[in-house]
Amino acid sequence: MSSYNEKLPAYTSEPFTPPTFIRPKASKICCITLRDTDRLLLINTPMQVIRSIRLSILESWYKPIQSEGEYYGGYEFKVKGNPWRGFRAETVYSRKLVLGILRRMAFLGWKLIQASDVTKSRCEMDSLFFEFNGDEGEEEESEDVEREGVVVDGERRGIKLEVDQDTGVEMFALSFEWWDRLRVIEGSPENIAAIKDALQSVWTKGIQLEKDYAGSYEFKLGGSPFNPWKWDSIEARMMFIQILANLKSQGFSLYASIDISPNQQDEKIESWFFKRDNNNKVREEGTEMQAARQLTRGGNDKKSGVLVDF
Repeated sequence: MSSYNEKLPAYTSEPFTPPTFIRPKASKICCITLRDTDRLLLINTPMQVIRSIRLSILESWYKPIQSEGEYYGGYEFKVKGNPWRGFRAETVYSRKLVLGILRRMAFLGWKLIQASDVTKSRCEMDSLFFEFNGDEGEEEESEDVEREGVVVDGERRGIKLEVDQDTGVEMFALSFEWWDRLRVIEGSPENIAAIKDALQSVWTKGIQLEKDYAGSYEFKLGGSPFNPWKWDSIEARMMFIQILANLKSQGFSLYASIDISPNQQDEKIESWFFKRDNNNKVREEGTEMQAARQLTRGGNDKKSGVLVDF
């Protein structure tokens, strides 16, 4: 009969060799995962995307990149601060960071397929899956492109940063906080007015307070729309329906609903990200130009007016 010690594996002093990862055949699909409290993990992303995400972080996050580098076949950024912990003003700044990434990816031709929590790990939030829909020549540079360097403790080593330009992608976020607060993040006055109209017209307990919060526009509602009971659960959904309808009339559609909170938080709620359809914008601008031409032609013709029902 063998002893317990004989069943133990033999000890070896050989160094650990990480496994070799094979890139997926789906080269036009990539993933960005929000993990721990301060990290972004890029998987199957070309070098152009890595560069752009680096710039997006430096522009959108209020603290510097602490470190970056390859991570078991992916590429990881670690920032100073805790964007995914969701504490005080960082709940706003973290949404701005995600907005910057979504805008950048859309500008490069990467369309969001789905944001999904694909793990039960408590240290990971949603994974964002993108598909490339741009021109073939823009997708990927040579895999032999020399590494630009890394960031260590906030110091950029060997990286040549370029001045970023506006992507032209119109997006904003709507964050649901506590049980009764909505924050409009990087929304225009028109977006804020459309949301306020939806709240006033549907939520019978009304708006208690409006204020600036860390650069966002916050509505504090009466009651508890995000922890509803009985009739409030119906009215809260009607409020969301009206918000979606009002923003749709401005050309904005719900682009993503993303969990930006650790999985151990029982009171978490996803944030909504809206994107304006460029076709709607062009159509709207065309209508305004046509109306302007008719008005400059002088007419008192009643048909020259444009009525928009919001």
